[in-house]
Amino acid sequence: MQTSMTTSPKRRGRPRSPTTSKFSAWLDAAGITRDMAADKLGVSRAYIDRLARGESRPSLPLAAKIDAFSKGAVALAAWVPGASSPSPSRRRRP
Repeated sequence: MQTSMTTSPKRRGRPRSPTTSKFSAWLDAAGITRDMAADKLGVSRAYIDRLARGESRPSLPLAAKIDAFSKGAVALAAWVPGASSPSPSRRRRP
């Protein structure tokens, strides 16, 4: 007896938010592994995985690091409602 699967498997868990999809898509498009992102951002790989799946939201300082690391592709404002990414002329110098 031959059976065919005509339905696609359903995703389990929470649906991805546009921000997490953007973060995951950016990592993939930029060729950045989650290990590399974790190292550069100073967090664990597990935390990067949770961010990418939408199970966690970054703190304001980490959202700013993600914005800088992605060169604005995953903007601060995407993670923190009401926030905007600082323009290059307004950024503080260390």
